[in-house]
Amino acid sequence: MSFVGNREQRLIADLLLKRIGEDEFYQTFPIAVGTGSDAAHAMLVRALAERDPVAVEFGLYLGFYFGFSERYLDVLLTLADAPWHQCHESVVDALARLRAPESVDTLFRIALTSFPYRVWDDYDGLGTKCIYALASIKTPKALERLRELAEGTNLTLAREAGARLDKISADSDPEHKRAPANAMPEQQVRALFDDTTIRVYQAFSAEIADVAVATQKFGPPFSRGRMTWIKPSFTWMMYRSGWATQIGQERILAIDISRGAFEWALSHSAISHFDSSLHATVAEWQNTLKRFPVRIQWEPERSVSLKCLPWRTIQIGLGEGAVDAYVDEWIVRITDVTPLAYKISQLVFARKLAAATSCRPVEAPYPLSPELANRIGASV
Repeated sequence: MSFVGNREQRLIADLLLKRIGEDEFYQTFPIAVGTGSDAAHAMLVRALAERDPVAVEFGLYLGFYFGFSERYLDVLLTLADAPWHQCHESVVDALARLRAPESVDTLFRIALTSFPYRVWDDYDGLGTKCIYALASIKTPKALERLRELAEGTNLTLAREAGARLDKISADSDPEHKRAPANAMPEQQVRALFDDTTIRVYQAFSAEIADVAVATQKFGPPFSRGRMTWIKPSFTWMMYRSGWATQIGQERILAIDISRGAFEWALSHSAISHFDSSLHATVAEWQNTLKRFPVRIQWEPERSVSLKCLPWRTIQIGLGEGAVDAYVDEWIVRITDVTPLAYKISQLVFARKLAAATSCRPVEAPYPLSPELANRIGASV
């Protein structure tokens, strides 16, 4: 049992969700006025000593609310390696806020660590956060660690680290033209759609793609036994597949599914990582994961040159039950767009970016009800 009881958990959640103010929090929580950051630090230190995962969770919540300082560094670095809790993403977020050079080796190590509870994380969300934290530190050692990741065997982390290095290099160039941060909502579903269908993309081997295009349905060797991820963003699919050059991703398929099916997937989804703005506790979020078969992840959108843009695009993971519905009921048509991928990539490599952009599918904001937008964490 945690030393942070249910009452204290509710008070912290109410503070984060702005159901109570700081004055009321200090009146009811057993700490002195103005000592919120001290309490968060003490909670994390005790949580570490007692191996209390619940206290780690709520100590981090308080830390994010009241602010982290350098004195947190030692406990955060130790918690980053600890295998007995499930808050590693939040620990990395806290280290990213501190931007301490002392955290470089830990962030590098955690980027390459596979914790058992993260077996669902096909896209290395924890490793990606470590890369962003390293990029924010920007010391020579941090940049060297990023280069090591960029040259590593984990292709997802290699691409992300390479993109961060490219951005750091571009930001140091006064001639580099950046997309304005407010050009798009931070998290928005954008897609190619009409009145009845919406287009998503997947990359497959030739064996799977040939069957799908010929029969207009996925069949063996496509596996229904594992989660399959669909993506409405063409350029993110190009980033993920390396312009259809990655092993097992040599063919790009555009799959038009019914809008009703797409919205069913969103309404039966759970965010793939804990977000305190959507769930009061980790336990509540984990219960949502168990109840619903679809996963939502938001990833940095990509330009036609595959550079990060300052807004995010959605990925949708279809798990048990949803995969069968996708294969048997949702699909209206399947089109092989690999030639389009090759054409645009050749224009990009020739530095004809305007021409490449003109060939890219035009994706518009997809209309979501307020309920759906709130469920998936979309910006409104």
